[in-house]
Amino acid sequence: MKFKQKQREEQAEPDGTEEADKVAYLLGLNSADMLKAMCFPRVKVGNEYVTKGQTVPQVFFKAGLLGVLEEMRDEKLATLVTMTQALCRGYLMRREFVKMMERRHAENSSF
Repeated sequence: MKFKQKQREEQAEPDGTEEADKVAYLLGLNSADMLKAMCFPRVKVGNEYVTKGQTVPQVFFKAGLLGVLEEMRDEKLATLVTMTQALCRGYLMRREFVKMMERRHAENSSF
């Protein structure tokens, strides 16, 4: 993802959303919300939350952001692996069931 600095301000803003859309899709997030959270994080001050502006280097080098993204990726990857394993096991069990029924039918018809 690329970010640029707003004119006459130090505020970072997204420079196109194609890459952000792809990343958000893979993570199962809304790309607009993800970009907003990266550029304008909400910080608790006292009893209320305020929006903090970020410069371009702050967006890239935010402490903990990489860890959060890696956790999200790991969760999605684990879900995909689990779903793939379930589909494979179901397919194999259906094949085994058909073979078992064919053996039973062959045993019953031989009498």
